[in-house]
Amino acid sequence: GKKKGEGMEKQEFLDSLRRSLNGNLEPRRVEEHLRYYSDYIDSQLRQGISQEEVMYILGDPRLIAKTLVGVGDNPYVAEEYVETEKPKKENLHYYRFKNKNIAVPAWLSSIVISIVLVVVLGLFFALLGGLLQFAFPIIVVVFAYRALSKYFR
Repeated sequence: GKKKGEGMEKQEFLDSLRRSLNGNLEPRRVEEHLRYYSDYIDSQLRQGISQEEVMYILGDPRLIAKTLVGVGDNPYVAEEYVETEKPKKENLHYYRFKNKNIAVPAWLSSIVISIVLVVVLGLFFALLGGLLQFAFPIIVVVFAYRALSKYFR
């Protein structure tokens, strides 16, 4: 059985959507919408996004049904879900890690990237600084010599 609070499964989602659409749209339209969402879910799962995450992205099927009925005509340009579409939730970045897709909020992703950049640049300048340490005494002596030689001409 299922634990309470566990996410919705694909079939549950589609059944709930069907129940909410039946009687509100013509049967042909209902089937088009169901096919679209079924294809969409499959495509997300193929990309390695967990079923739980896909369901979270889609949200409540009854709300979707309300929107679809409200829109009336087919809101999709194509009759089927096309792979090129982005997930509904744009503020997530997906990373593959040990064969799992991890969804990271974009703001967190940006912070991590910034930290990595700072560390990399820090190392670069530390190395540069290390080289300058050897060169610095020589440069100082050369400049000091030039400056002094101007005064004691």
